[in-house]
Amino acid sequence: MDELKNVLGSKTHAKSIIVDVDTVYIHKNVNKLANGMYEYDEQQFSKDEFLVFLYEKVIQLEKEMRNE
Repeated sequence: MDELKNVLGSKTHAKSIIVDVDTVYIHKNVNKLANGMYEYDEQQFSKDEFLVFLYEKVIQLEKEMRNE
């Protein structure tokens, strides 16, 4: 996984999630700039890394629900 801060992109690229052929991009803190561009923080995952990331989130949520 790679994390990038303050990435500049168009409206098309500023979506919260983009699934490409072999990479998944997660965008957070998306802000529209005065010049029509967008700035955001980006996490890049290979598809395999993303599946592991999601699985870990599910396990975490299940643990939190059991502790309620």
